[in-house]
Amino acid sequence: MEEVPTLLRAELAHAGRKFVGHTTVLTPSTSFVRIDEEIELGTPVELELSFRNALRPLRFRAVVTAQRRAAGPGELAGLWLSLDACSAEDAEGLRSLLEATPKERAMRVLLVEDSAITREVFVHASTVVKSAIQVDAVNDAERAWALLQTTPYQLLVVDHFLESSSGADLVARVRAEPATQAIAILGISVGGKVARDAMLSAGADVFLDKPVRVRDLLATLERLSGLVQEGS
Repeated sequence: MEEVPTLLRAELAHAGRKFVGHTTVLTPSTSFVRIDEEIELGTPVELELSFRNALRPLRFRAVVTAQRRAAGPGELAGLWLSLDACSAEDAEGLRSLLEATPKERAMRVLLVEDSAITREVFVHASTVVKSAIQVDAVNDAERAWALLQTTPYQLLVVDHFLESSSGADLVARVRAEPATQAIAILGISVGGKVARDAMLSAGADVFLDKPVRVRDLLATLERLSGLVQEGS
């Protein structure tokens, strides 16, 4: 099977420590994980892949097969991992994800971004995907908070640097409110490690450095739409 661009939360455990990164490529037996940690080739690690409310945690015994250093300051390095599912259910979960067919069901995404260009890119990209992904875009945290009180979103995408408050503050607010705390949250920024640590500590599930490959994100959401059961 060909390499499939896929953005999932990746929790990697090694030497008594845990690190949070994200996948960019996924196959039945390998994955490329962006993570701010260099680990020697041949090292065995534990890997858990998930996407809140769409993909239950899948667990793997993994081995580092290659490394990629960060391309610039603040960017994440990456590891190629070979994957060995911890159970038959984990193997089946991965197979189902990679083979999932997008469903024509509504998926609402709220983008909080003060860059008009980035908002336009997200909204336009959502109009050409196969599944019914609708992107609502606002430029500040208060407008986002108001929409979150009235609209059921499956994903919140938040830039860290906003005009009136930080994205991390909004994420923390969403996580603290019972009505919104279960929503999947993707943090984005040009702020590198500082922004990444702030967003993940506040409760973001995944953090991506800008520029974001919007088509990869939407392709992931399309596949995940094929896994989510009606009424969930």
